[in-house]
Amino acid sequence: MNGFLVTGPNGNAIFLPKAGLRYIRSVHDAAAYGYYWTRTLHPVVIYGADCLRLGDTCLLDWYDRSMGLTVRPVRATD
Repeated sequence: MNGFLVTGPNGNAIFLPKAGLRYIRSVHDAAAYGYYWTRTLHPVVIYGADCLRLGDTCLLDWYDRSMGLTVRPVRATD
């Protein structure tokens, strides 16, 4: 599977697959990009939210919240 192995400073690693995104009934960009929702809503577009797009480069972007992007849940350790 295509994706990225990201290793943190503590040595822990996570694999982020290039799973593409789902729009209507089709999957797009599978094996080319990984799209991951952030928790940040778009500041202007009321139906948008920020996402991380991983491909040849890493880019912060936004998409319509009705699109099917990958969710990678994390837990804060306060």
